[in-house]
Amino acid sequence: MAEHLIRFRGGWERHFSSRVGENARRLFLPIRWAPDQPGSIRLSRRFGRPPSDPDRESIRLDFRDVPGLRSAWLNGVELPVGGSGGSVNLDSSLQDRNELVLEIDPTVAATVESAEGWGAIALAIGPRSSPEAGGSGEAG
Repeated sequence: MAEHLIRFRGGWERHFSSRVGENARRLFLPIRWAPDQPGSIRLSRRFGRPPSDPDRESIRLDFRDVPGLRSAWLNGVELPVGGSGGSVNLDSSLQDRNELVLEIDPTVAATVESAEGWGAIALAIGPRSSPEAGGSGEAG
């Protein structure tokens, strides 16, 4: 079974204040950030739980090309993601309806070296590692 990616390109809302919904603007990822953006920026995106077989598949959230990512929350719970990105296993965290919120330092985000721009974020659905095969059972 091959891994399937659901890329989070559209559906993002950008917020300049700490109150989600205030001064919201729609945007698509990846994006090029201007280095002179004031303060921090919050991005939020809603999404549904993808269909999967929990006995055979695991779901993780992948963050790539995200310099300046200060923090990430899924449904109000902070995710263990550093400023350089990585992957977070979501098998027990996903609900039928979810909200991902990112806090970004735009001065650091503007330094992204990817030709595409800042923010390759995706849900990855793949085969669950089996302990008998020597897998660790962890995604990432």
